[in-house]
Amino acid sequence: MKLLMAASLIQTERPKQQVINEALQYEFCTTMNSFLLLLLSVLTVFAGSLLFVNAVEYIGRILNWSKSFLGAIISPLFTSFPELIVFATALLLADHVTGNEIAIGVIIGQPFMASSVAYGLLLFAIIPSVLLGKRKSKIMQVEGSLAYPYVFLSLLFPLLLLAWYLPRFFSYFLGIGLLASYVFYLKIMWKKNTEIVEEGEEKPFLSRFISPNSATVVQLALSLLLLLYGSNLLVESLSTISSSIGLNALTLSIIVIPLATIIPETITAMIWAYRGKDTLAIGSLVGEKVLYSTLYPGIALLLIPWALNGNAVMSIAFTVLISLIYAYYINRGKFPLYALSFGVVFFAFFTLIVL
Repeated sequence: MKLLMAASLIQTERPKQQVINEALQYEFCTTMNSFLLLLLSVLTVFAGSLLFVNAVEYIGRILNWSKSFLGAIISPLFTSFPELIVFATALLLADHVTGNEIAIGVIIGQPFMASSVAYGLLLFAIIPSVLLGKRKSKIMQVEGSLAYPYVFLSLLFPLLLLAWYLPRFFSYFLGIGLLASYVFYLKIMWKKNTEIVEEGEEKPFLSRFISPNSATVVQLALSLLLLLYGSNLLVESLSTISSSIGLNALTLSIIVIPLATIIPETITAMIWAYRGKDTLAIGSLVGEKVLYSTLYPGIALLLIPWALNGNAVMSIAFTVLISLIYAYYINRGKFPLYALSFGVVFFAFFTLIVL
């Protein structure tokens, strides 16, 4: 009888162990697939960024745009496209409360991630460039006019805190004011048309097959598709990996997803930094932040009620503080490498508090 009972136990335990093994194998395969998707997404965004940089530089040359205007105005309008899709989808398709929270989270989170992590990642482009002799100097040489976007950000971004405390009708006036300030910002950057994009022999990559102008249009459209597709893959893969290692939804929404969606502008800036085009590199990063302190919050304040939490307030404060530090160096026309790492310190501190 005991032998029969033992045999029956073995028979019942074996399927359980098989189920456990199959579950572990499935989880392992899912995680590995997510890492492969992560690699594919980064390569896709990199390819899109290469096409974009090549096309937008050609446009800047033929239209005689300055480096600061091209980097701080034109580039962010394209590289922020993935975040814009998230923002618009949250407002239009998500339910009322959740959609509002996601939209506000995108507006508040992106400038902080761009201020902290993106600048630090430029080091991974500049240092190899110096070692390979692609750059002549370790110090980034930038136009002093790029200090204006930092001043705009530092003055306007904290106003989003007022919309939280003051009555709802104040948000409408603030939203209109932020939209008007972006138009004013465009005029200022247009007038600072000092250092024109250099003439060069490099034409759009696709100009080997079609005319340069047609190639530019095709490359811009293709780069947008690649940036959007790569960003979506990036968010999906990072979300799966984060869930598999036990990160909760709050951490995912505050840290992981914003990190994923700044990849397009960061890789674009890294390509320019590697080539020694520092004004374009820094301009593309700060221009993104201005969009998220004027244009996008102006639209959001007109459409949805405004609500923040402690993490959002801290994010705004850190963003303004980092921007003031960067403005000091930009105004001098020189951005030392050690200054690029300042934002990473704030990001590490913020992450420790949130976690």
